[in-house]
Amino acid sequence: MQGICLVMLMLLVACSKKDASINDPLDPSRPLEISNTSYGSRPRQQADIYLPANRNASSTKTIILLHGGAWTAGDKADLSPLLPQFKAALPEAALVRMNYTLVDGTAATIHPAQMNDITALLKYLENNRQAWNLSGSWTLLGVSAGGHLSLLYAYAHDSSRQVKAVASIVGPTDITDPFYTTTPFFQSLFTTFLGKSYAQDPGLYVQLSPALQVKAGAPPTYLAYGGLDPLVPVSNPTLLENRLKSLNIPYQYNYFPQEGHEFSPAATSTTLDAFARFWRQQVK
Repeated sequence: MQGICLVMLMLLVACSKKDASINDPLDPSRPLEISNTSYGSRPRQQADIYLPANRNASSTKTIILLHGGAWTAGDKADLSPLLPQFKAALPEAALVRMNYTLVDGTAATIHPAQMNDITALLKYLENNRQAWNLSGSWTLLGVSAGGHLSLLYAYAHDSSRQVKAVASIVGPTDITDPFYTTTPFFQSLFTTFLGKSYAQDPGLYVQLSPALQVKAGAPPTYLAYGGLDPLVPVSNPTLLENRLKSLNIPYQYNYFPQEGHEFSPAATSTTLDAFARFWRQQVK
């Protein structure tokens, strides 16, 4: 009887170990979604994380998605309609949707609060990458205001060069453009975002313009813009393209003459597919 009990106990322990492995949420062979995880102590410092199946620490790269909303509004949930397309175009990548500080007129929310948010998220991901089987390769991709923040961080705030590629879809690149500095709506918006008007501190606006901050050695850059965009003039991506070309920085610029600030489904699909090809070529 004692021998039978011993055998049964051994089988029970073996089954328990097997079940624990099957149900292990960190099992790299299975996809994993983590919603509303806090990457910092501030209320807006939350992110959704999507880890692909069969990920491994040597090759699974991460793409961080930043929403739009004119720096004053928006949420990571705004990207929900695009998430299936991102997953389909980039099934091998880990995806992170991040919230960041929204400007509300108080000193604590103006620049560089959003840059600090990205730094905090990258640190959080780095601290967890071994447990999640990620390689430590980070790409920033933003839409509208999120595109501006992605470019600005990659060009001017990533001193350790953690960002391996950056992408902007309809994000402003030069806020010193007369289109912005002479229009009352944008004058008010950027004064709220930066805490000062262009007339008060034009140098600050230069510092916050990715096209004027990009330098040699900047990461490969993907751009997508529409010719009928009422919020971002074509002069913005054209200036950045010329700067990237002169600095020999790998880039791709997809221009859609008949698209506005919100792309049609066809242009969106073309953009994501083009970005996926560019990303695979540039981020090894």
